[in-house]
Amino acid sequence: MRRKHPPVRRRDQLWVGVGAALTLIAVSSILGAVVFVQRQPPPPPESYVVRASDLRARRAEPAAVPVRRPVARPDIGLLLRNAERLGLSADQRALLEGLRREWERERPALEKSARLAEASARERLRAARGEKGVSVEAIVAAEESYPAALARLDSRRQHYWQEGLRLLNWKQREKAEALGREL
Repeated sequence: MRRKHPPVRRRDQLWVGVGAALTLIAVSSILGAVVFVQRQPPPPPESYVVRASDLRARRAEPAAVPVRRPVARPDIGLLLRNAERLGLSADQRALLEGLRREWERERPALEKSARLAEASARERLRAARGEKGVSVEAIVAAEESYPAALARLDSRRQHYWQEGLRLLNWKQREKAEALGREL
C-alpha cells in the first residue's frame, strides 16, 4: 500500500496568497481613505473667502459696511395698537402707555447712535481705501461699533417688549406673542 504524502505547496501558489493579501490591503486602504474624506467638514462657502484679487477689483466701488440689520422685532406700541384685540383693561393700558413713553424717550438716542456708528464705519473704510487699499484690521475696526449699536437698540426694544408682556395675563400674552410673530 502506498502512503499518501500531504500536498506540497508550490512557489506559484505561495505568490497567489501574497498577491491576494496585498490586494486586500490596498482595497481596505482605499475604502478607509474614502470614509475619512467623507467625514471631513465641508469647506466654507465661497462667499466667506476673501481673495486679494477680489479686493483689487472692487477698489473703485464705494465703501460699504457689510453687516446684517436686525430682523423686525415687536415693540411696546404693538400691544397698545391692538388693545381691543388683546382685551386690555384700563390699568394695563395706563401701565403700557408709561412703558411706551419711556421707550420713546430712549429710542431716538439709540437710533442716532446706530446711525453715527454706521456713518463712522463707512468713513473709516473710505479712509482706509484712500491709503494703500483695505486691510483686514481696517475692516474689523470699522465693523465693530455699528453692530454693537444695533445690538443695544435691539436689546432695549426687546426689554420693553418683555416688560409689556409681563403686564398681561397668560391668554393676552399668547395673543400678543402671536401678533409679534406675524411681523
